[in-house]
Amino acid sequence: MLANQSRRSHQQVRAPIVVVRRRRLRVGLVCSLLAMVSSLAVVTGVSPSVDAGAAGPTTPTTPTTTTTPTTAKKANKTTTTVAGPTIALAQFPVQGLCGFVDSYGADRSGGRSHEGVDIIAKKGLNIYAVNDGTLTKRYIDRVGQLAGNGWRLTTADGTYYFYAHMSAFADGLSVGSTVVAGQIIGYIGATGNAGTPHLHFEIHPQGGRPVNPTQSVIAVNGCKVTDWPAAAIEHASTTTLAGTVPPTSATTIVPATTTSTTTTTTTTTAPPAPAVPGLSFDPALRWHFITPVAVLTASSASALQPNVAKKIKVAGVNGLSKTAAAVVVRISATSKQSASIVVHPCDAPVPAATSLSVEAGPMAIGYATVAVTEGQICATSTGTAQARVTVVAQLESAGVGALPVATHRVIDTRTTKRLAANQLVTLTPEMLGASADSQALTATFTVIDPASAGTLLITPCGGSEVKAPFVASRMTSFSMVVRMNSTGLCLKPTVATNVLVDVTTVWRQDAPGLFPITAIRRFDSRTLNVPLGATPTPVVLGPLAGAPANVTAAQVNLTLIGGANGASVFMWPCAQPRPEGSIAVVTPNRQATFSIMTNIADGRFCLASNAPVHVLADIVAVG
Repeated sequence: MLANQSRRSHQQVRAPIVVVRRRRLRVGLVCSLLAMVSSLAVVTGVSPSVDAGAAGPTTPTTPTTTTTPTTAKKANKTTTTVAGPTIALAQFPVQGLCGFVDSYGADRSGGRSHEGVDIIAKKGLNIYAVNDGTLTKRYIDRVGQLAGNGWRLTTADGTYYFYAHMSAFADGLSVGSTVVAGQIIGYIGATGNAGTPHLHFEIHPQGGRPVNPTQSVIAVNGCKVTDWPAAAIEHASTTTLAGTVPPTSATTIVPATTTSTTTTTTTTTAPPAPAVPGLSFDPALRWHFITPVAVLTASSASALQPNVAKKIKVAGVNGLSKTAAAVVVRISATSKQSASIVVHPCDAPVPAATSLSVEAGPMAIGYATVAVTEGQICATSTGTAQARVTVVAQLESAGVGALPVATHRVIDTRTTKRLAANQLVTLTPEMLGASADSQALTATFTVIDPASAGTLLITPCGGSEVKAPFVASRMTSFSMVVRMNSTGLCLKPTVATNVLVDVTTVWRQDAPGLFPITAIRRFDSRTLNVPLGATPTPVVLGPLAGAPANVTAAQVNLTLIGGANGASVFMWPCAQPRPEGSIAVVTPNRQATFSIMTNIADGRFCLASNAPVHVLADIVAVG
């Protein structure tokens, strides 16, 4: 009996040593089933079984025994872990909301053990430098790379912090870059050997073996903090890729000035939009619409690669101007996974904005207004995507401006008669609200309940067709700039379907000029964890470098993230009543981007929806 007790005692003493001697984990296998389940609790900031603010051991020197399910067959396996020394962190590494538990030392495949803490959070949330230091190593996601995208951040005493599974790196950073605590260095993702979006975070005191980081993370726990730290705001204009404008105070409710409804407003300190290099506002420049010219074709050879800026030559291509300051491009793209594409000037940091959201499978369609620098524009995607980019207009000395109009529905065949296959419909200038000198219009096209997959053909009557394919789903919606002529605009579906057309902008000679800026995100409902709803929500433009003193109109890219229900979104000048026509529609559990013009009143515009939906608003051009 005494011998048995001695053996048990010896085993208890040895257990922590076994954990320490296990082979070094460069990063977790997804760090445990419990961590994966924890992702379900991100919205509350806690794990399903442990309060994130009190997760892990409470005494740094005392071993703790935790039950960590690593597979379905090992759900009851007991893992012994050791609390490490508390290394002081100046900043929590992840933007809330998030959740984590102490899984340091948990078993991994191949005899490895878990040598970090997994902080579960939504994909795209900010990842911060925890202390001042230098980025000394970058990990790039590739086949067989467990870490995926990651950084090694080293401080003056040689201590380094290992970050893994990022969806993307913050722009402007490379090996050797110095960063300060709170600066954005990347974004939450699931690259490498990860099954759910999270950050795998390790601490290596003075460059040595890793220690349990849980206590260090608990000491600065920020899982319920969605506001940006000061350093993130300070560096936002040069290092942000996928972040959002940080709210600096709580949401407040103020009475609307023109209606009896209540308006939700968020007080923010918005960083200025960076100016487009070499481009300053010139109200004399106008848009000349041309016969469309493809400058990038959709093929595997020319596909956009994750987080790599694709340079696209436009100057002089197939008769395009060699001196145009900017272009309007139509974008169509497909991907095997969800991706976010932004079209931007090549010699500026990749902006925190989305030009087109692409879902796995069906083609996504949109457009972008972008400055041309050194004869090129650039496109960057968060995932591999085959994209076609077509120039439809150039910014020159003569042409038209962009006039936002109160959104009006031109046609809704649900209230008249469903269109038959190959039935031609003519929308006259009078129906479109356009004048005789109008060259184009911006509209949202929605296909509802098609008989099968098909294509909507959109043409200036008698002109070249724009082909917009759709799938056999309940609804497909997209925004587009399309040319028109004196006859108007013609539509023809290849299969029987219902079609809605909502006009938001008319491009004509007497309209004010529209000038591109470097795109900047001015609203993201996810940062407040409050979706857009029926209550009007103002979006403040804030400082916009290179813009006119008094902005009267803005082109806004709206990305809608649908929940369990679909939603229609409305946008209008806050001083006016909400229009009847919606400017964007998203189906349940899908995502889509719409580029819309709106008039501006008091430096802001308003958004609302008929059902809860998360919305991101990026300012891309002003007039």
